[in-house]
Amino acid sequence: MTGTIIKGGEHDHTFDIKLNGIVPIVDLVRVYALAQCSSAINTMDRIDLMESSNAISIESAGDLHDALEFISNLRIQHQARQVKAGKEMENFVSPDNLSHVDRNRLKEAFLVIRNMQSVMKYRYQR
Repeated sequence: MTGTIIKGGEHDHTFDIKLNGIVPIVDLVRVYALAQCSSAINTMDRIDLMESSNAISIESAGDLHDALEFISNLRIQHQARQVKAGKEMENFVSPDNLSHVDRNRLKEAFLVIRNMQSVMKYRYQR
């Protein structure tokens, strides 16, 4: 997993799913949208625009859609469990609390993020 695991303190052995998963995707897509001079503000709409303008491949757009949807759903499920347990909602998820399937899907989502960051770095380097 590429999410930075926190060591020690209140959130020991967790990672911030919003900071390490959702924010990088939103930021990536925002950069592409700015490069396209797009006025779209919804991340999924921006991904569709990136695909239709050939800024990224159909496969990459699908991967970004899937990664964002999976990570967002994982976050919502985590927060729903917190509310049900009478706890305050936050974004710190322990990999130990994820199923083997979810851990593997999360690794794949982080790989999508890392690959798209590499492509963007190459494309927009100065």
